[in-house]
Amino acid sequence: IINAVPAISLLAFGIFNRGLVPGLCFGA
Repeated sequence: IINAVPAISLLAFGIFNRGLVPGLCFGA
């Protein structure tokens, strides 16, 4: 769960800002 929270947060951030740095979010 501790590792799922940041993972979901990054995923949501990437979807919300899919255009700023999508490769970074999905790459990292």
